[in-house]
Amino acid sequence: MKNFLKCSIVIFAGLILLTLSPGELRAECRFWAAVSKDKLPQEATLDHLLRSPNSLKVLAKFIKDGWGIGYYTNNQLLLLKGIPSADKDKNYDKAVKGVASLEPKIIVAHIRKAVSGCRGNVVNPHPFQRDRGGKHWLFGHNGSFLGKQNLIDLIGSQYLKENSPTTCTYNPPDSWVTSELYFIFLLKHIEENGWDVEKGIKEAIFDLEAKVHSGLAGFNFFLTDGETIWAFRKGRPLYSYYQTSPQYSAVASQFPYADKGEWEEVPENSLVIMKPGIPIVLESISVPVDSSKNISVPTEQNVAEHDGEDKLDAKNCGAENCSGQ
Repeated sequence: MKNFLKCSIVIFAGLILLTLSPGELRAECRFWAAVSKDKLPQEATLDHLLRSPNSLKVLAKFIKDGWGIGYYTNNQLLLLKGIPSADKDKNYDKAVKGVASLEPKIIVAHIRKAVSGCRGNVVNPHPFQRDRGGKHWLFGHNGSFLGKQNLIDLIGSQYLKENSPTTCTYNPPDSWVTSELYFIFLLKHIEENGWDVEKGIKEAIFDLEAKVHSGLAGFNFFLTDGETIWAFRKGRPLYSYYQTSPQYSAVASQFPYADKGEWEEVPENSLVIMKPGIPIVLESISVPVDSSKNISVPTEQNVAEHDGEDKLDAKNCGAENCSGQ
């Protein structure tokens, strides 16, 4: 990118999230991301984030650890975040309506269920942001890793020292959010592949599959550089939608309406590539599993037990110390 995008951050009061999938209730984050050639339709943004039966606002009744919205407009990246749950926070409604009225080309949104790092009276650290390779990146995650140390080891001490987390930094590594480590890990591989994003993501997923022995509950993420949105599905539901007029593409952890309609379920182990003005592209990222690696997907009970081990005392994690914003 010719010039670094300027970044402005507005922090409102807001809280975290639980996830609803068809036929089940998961205590996990949810996200939505969309891109358009010209303008994202205002009504679509309002529907998907506020009004529909499975909008992020409605899902936030069960996912109560804060909300975050990021968008790009006029060569700027802006982030709006809050501590209260999106279903109860008037600032969330205000933020969505304000962003929707601007009709920017890219909007991403996230509601959080805290399973690692800082929690309590803190804003949602998602979407995470980093300036690398001349671009301004945003990232959000849906899922749980078993073993924060696994990601720390995969990133490597030198790279992590040079690219340490910027949120929840008051008591590392315990206060670090595993999702931000995942973000750093992906960007490391993208950087090592000459900023070829698809190649870097594939290499990162291969590396995780080969080396994370303790298992993981969900790889799902969105990533954007302000021009393209990438999203990956592994271990949790993910849906995509493409509309020709007015043109836009979207992905979401949960289709926003009461039924799926024209939203399509993204196949497991698939990378979604959404560029302005063209149909969605899906690429398979499938790695043969070596049984000797003993890679497993943890049970809900194991995830819950792990989350309990990671839980920090909320009294030690105020918004000023943990938000990193």
